[in-house]
Amino acid sequence: PTHLRPALSSWTKMMRQTAAALVFALCVISSNANKVNDWSGDTLVPGTATTGECAGDVFPDKMESKFASFEIEYKGNYKVLTNTKENQKYVLYQRGCTRPTTETGVDNYFEVPLTTVWSQSSTINNGLEYIGERKALRAVSGFYTSSYCIHKQAADGYTIDAFNVNYDTANNQWCTWVTNYTTWESKCDGINQAFQDLGVDGVFNWDYVGNSYTDRLPNEIRMSDTSEDTYLKIAEWNKYVAAFFNREKEIQDFDTNMRARWVCSAKAAEDIPAESRQKVLYLDHIWESTSGQYTPKFKIATCTADKAQYKHCEMLKAANTIVANEDVAGLLAKGYTVDANTGEVRGIEAADLVAWAPDVDVIIFAQTWCPVTNADDCTAAFDNILSSLAAIKAVKEKRIFDIGRIQDPFGGTAFFEGAHLEPDVLLEDVVKVTYPEVAPHHELVWLRNMHEEGHGNAHECASHPDKEGCRPTAAQLAGLCVEEERHLLKNDGCPLDPDPDSAPRLLGSWMGPLLSIVAVTAALSRV
Repeated sequence: PTHLRPALSSWTKMMRQTAAALVFALCVISSNANKVNDWSGDTLVPGTATTGECAGDVFPDKMESKFASFEIEYKGNYKVLTNTKENQKYVLYQRGCTRPTTETGVDNYFEVPLTTVWSQSSTINNGLEYIGERKALRAVSGFYTSSYCIHKQAADGYTIDAFNVNYDTANNQWCTWVTNYTTWESKCDGINQAFQDLGVDGVFNWDYVGNSYTDRLPNEIRMSDTSEDTYLKIAEWNKYVAAFFNREKEIQDFDTNMRARWVCSAKAAEDIPAESRQKVLYLDHIWESTSGQYTPKFKIATCTADKAQYKHCEMLKAANTIVANEDVAGLLAKGYTVDANTGEVRGIEAADLVAWAPDVDVIIFAQTWCPVTNADDCTAAFDNILSSLAAIKAVKEKRIFDIGRIQDPFGGTAFFEGAHLEPDVLLEDVVKVTYPEVAPHHELVWLRNMHEEGHGNAHECASHPDKEGCRPTAAQLAGLCVEEERHLLKNDGCPLDPDPDSAPRLLGSWMGPLLSIVAVTAALSRV
């Protein structure tokens, strides 16, 4: 587009001026690196230091938290990692070295790199895969993932579902842990030998309020990613995870590159003229059942700072949209209130929503889950939603998109596992559906047109292969696994790049990170 030419020229000029200096900087980086796990098939060679290596600085690759609610400090042969939201302090000491004794107020000690972990949330799994530690993932809490190779590990019996293997079928109860943390003995009869034999040395426990496993897990590592209020803060929690594997270099390169792409997409959208800006609503709903009939009650995230739901407003603002969620006065005038805990307006009737937002240009509908399992009934339920909102401009013009373009075998959406690692790709999606001319080469990853491509999560690929976001089987995904590949979603690069084939890539070389760093060196300190 013509209005992008000045930006493209600036991009090219900046690259030429700084590329040489950056190449030199990369060349002089020390060849020494943090000791990491070496995986050969299912055989693990831990990244262990010898006694003589424990003196001095054993972590030449370091990182910092710029935005997220954690801090990391390097002290010779150990690191101090603090989750400031949960006030949890962990000491991570190099495997093979003596555990330090000088730190106070420590909640737990971990010998790193960890070798065998249980992930309680799918938001963590893709990050583990990217940094090269997929094989360390020996237990999950449900296979809600679209990762081919994690499903392959499940099919091989290498990675297990900790919930399913610890279910007492006789008494119909989950086996929650008690005080015998050494043997992982549960309240059910006996001990699950398969789980005990794993020897889990780290459990990444999500921060969902009301999590029944809080304070019950040995070797627990408390996460607070999903309670952050921006996507860029959430993404930094992949650094927090990487610290337990000495993978600072891998994740720091990835994070810098990700933020570079985010800035680039935002910069491209900035060139949209004021009169062409689109009004966008981020919308969700809750199913309510009356006599077996399901009707939706809607909820929207307000742009309340410091609330987890604010991240959606951050995304829409970065795409240079007019954010409908910012002004809810019309809803409050009808008697609705803002939830003090979540920052959401909940329980909105369809008629009230239509009256409040008739002129919205684009709706991003943050839900795919069906209250029924039959595909036809699922379609009907979502058709009723579209019908109830038919008077809104976005629905009339067929510009309402859900987040279900990629489903996992159990009906979950890859949006929740991937957007936390790659929010730059999500921003590209938002820019694409809002201003298609800005990102002409981008192919949508998560967003799906509810009118033209489908909706809901009940359509199985075997019987509905034509549906975008159909549900594959675990075996189908496992069959696509290529062990040496890391599961990342499609990213077409900066939309300022006119040729998708020349867009900087995340994998395969240093060139992608190098070019992206060039583009946004100055901007990153402000994002």
